[in-house]
Amino acid sequence: MVCIGDNADNLKWTKVGGLDVKYMHSNNGHVYVENSEEGLRLIFNNVKQGDQGDWKCTLKEDENVGGKSFNLEVYCELS
Repeated sequence: MVCIGDNADNLKWTKVGGLDVKYMHSNNGHVYVENSEEGLRLIFNNVKQGDQGDWKCTLKEDENVGGKSFNLEVYCELS
């Protein structure tokens, strides 16, 4: 999933009701973000039941302005 913006450094991915998703170097690698040409990419490795829920991309400075979200449904874990 890619969040498109003028500058990926100004964007963040959040699991609604949870924490901001971090870059690979500061995470265990299960769910992380990375900059791409298109914007800020949200990456899932080995999707788990706990990943299910609403995910949102917003501006770091003001998460109440705009943003896009999606609901991830997990029917079975991939490994």
